[in-house]
Order: sequence, then structure tokens, then C-alpha cells
Amino acid sequence: MSSDPSPQPAAATSPRPPTPPRFLDQLRKAARQRGHPDATAAAFTDCCRHFILFHGKRHPRDLGLAEVGQFLESVARTEKDPLRAIAASRDALDFLYREVLHLNLGELPCPRPPRLLDQVRRVLRVRHYALRPETCYFQWITRFILFHGKRHPRDMGAAEIEQFLTHLAVNGRVSASTQNQAFHALLFLYQQVLEIDLGRIDAVRARRPKRLPVVLAAAEVAAVLEHVDGADGVFRLMARLLYGCGLRLLECCQLRVKDVNLARGQIVVRGGKGNKDRVVMLPRSVRGDLERQLEWRRRLHERDLARGVARVELPHALERKYPRAAQGTRSAAHPPGWGSSRRSCCPSRGCLTWRRGLVTVCSR
Repeated sequence: MSSDPSPQPAAATSPRPPTPPRFLDQLRKAARQRGHPDATAAAFTDCCRHFILFHGKRHPRDLGLAEVGQFLESVARTEKDPLRAIAASRDALDFLYREVLHLNLGELPCPRPPRLLDQVRRVLRVRHYALRPETCYFQWITRFILFHGKRHPRDMGAAEIEQFLTHLAVNGRVSASTQNQAFHALLFLYQQVLEIDLGRIDAVRARRPKRLPVVLAAAEVAAVLEHVDGADGVFRLMARLLYGCGLRLLECCQLRVKDVNLARGQIVVRGGKGNKDRVVMLPRSVRGDLERQLEWRRRLHERDLARGVARVELPHALERKYPRAAQGTRSAAHPPGWGSSRRSCCPSRGCLTWRRGLVTVCSR
């Protein structure tokens, strides 16, 4: 009787090689390693996914500057807010090629939006106009187009501008400064956006009268400051700085922690009227209150850092160059001293950030 054959040992299965991470996962990981928040990393990934799908799932390494330009032109034609979409797409593709693929494509193209008003916004931002002049010029150009029955400004000229300015002066009875504001907005539209020479414009133009300023006595100023209330004393502190330092309203609201030097008793005004810097003296009577306000702002920022929601609005391309600075704790990246207790959306970039805040309420 034959014995049963002994069981053969099972063949050892070789371990599978680790699956390499997907390209978009590498992009998301690289964005987080460079200090970008999760929302920005997700936006970069989503934009690059659309870029790859737009070119038939070709690898971005096989695409060049011409393909990037085609994609950005498609974004400019299809998005509801083309300026913001173009800026976000350029940032994402610049990060993709520069930081992930380590390829230098040079300056990425910036297509012109098809709508006229979007072109106006683009030229204003290229020339680094502030948000308030941008909004003001946009409104005056819109009123000019509606006044002439939605005709395109390219089909109009100096005669239509004269009619509009005359209407403002005669029927609208606007002040001289308001009419001049409308005139400069239309001049910007034709000279900088449409690149059309208007020649001489003869319209009913109001002249700004010369008025003597009203100067309050020291006792009257003190009485006014005593009646300023709101925001747990912040409005009174801001009003005292406006008077004691000679600051404009926006200059005071846009102060950052790094611009206040308590040791020297100075405040550095960055980018004031005419985009000029200057140094003003800090009154001794407000130093104590200002130190308490800065300490409150520091604690608020540290709490937001712990929650992962701390973010500041940085000018121009500094956020792309130093992505960690928008969330950092160093003095150069600190948020402004008058931050609101609530987060809101940045009007130019669309991301949640701490507003410089309180401009409208404080002006009242």
C-alpha cells in the first residue's frame, strides 16, 4: 500500500512593487510642502486636472508655452469671472512647471478677456490701481455705456463723452470733483484700454471752488474724541491716531503690526497717497492702548494658527513667492492691527482672509 505523497510547500509569492503616486497627488503634496494651505493645494490640483483634460490627457511635460496659452484663452472665454480664473490658472500652472516638473517656461501668457469691463479690470490691476479706484472707474464706465443705450465705447467718441459729462453737470448737478472723476475714468478707458486718441473734449466742466478748511480747537477735538465709541474702544483709538499722527482713514485702517515701532515712537505709513512711504510720530497718550490692541491681535492670530485658518492678504506676488508668509508668525507677516473678529473674502483673490476691516463703520 503506497503512502500518501507529502504536501508540497506553497510557492512564496513575491511582494508587489509599490505603486508610484499619481501625478496630481504629487502636485498636491508638493503644494503642501511649500506651505500652501489645503484649499490652495486643492485649487492647484483641480486647475492642472482641467489643463490635462483640455489637451487630451497628455502629460504636462510634453506640453509647452503654446499649449498653456491655448488653455488660458479657453479659461478667459468660458469663465464667468475671467480675471480671477486666469490669475488662479496662471498661479497653478506656474507652480506645476516650476516646482513640480522643474521646467522653466518663462513668463506665462495672460490672454485678454473678451468682455470690455473685464479688460478694464485687467488693465487697472496691471497698473496696480487700488481697489477703490478700480471700483469707481468700473462704475463710471458702466454708467457711461448705459447712458448711451449700451453702445460699445469703440463706436463712440469725444461727442458722446461731452454729452455724458454735460448731463452730469446740468441734470445730475454733481460736484466738480465727481464730474472730474467720471472724466478721468472715461479718459482711462479710451487711452489705456481701447488705445484711442479722443482729441479735444469741450463739455460743461465744473471747477472746484476754493474753500477754507474748518480747524477745530484742541478742546473741541477732545470733546469729539470722547464721544467716539464702538468695537470695545478700537474706534476711539483709531480716531486718536488719525488726529495725533495725521493719518488718512485708509492709512490708519491698513496699518500692520510691522509698521508700528513702539520703541522709537514711530509709525511707518506704507504706500500712502501717491504710493509713497512716510514716517509719523506716535503720541505717548495712545501707546498703552495701542500695546493692548496689538497684544489682542497677537493672541487672535495665534488662536487662528492653532485652528489652521490664519491667513493674511499679501500685496502683489508675495504670496506666491513666500507662501508661508501669509500664515506666519513673524512680524513681517503679521496681520493688520484692526482685524475684524470675523473672516471674510478677499475681493481681489477670492480667498478667505482677515480683512483690514472697519473702514466703513469707522468712517461713520
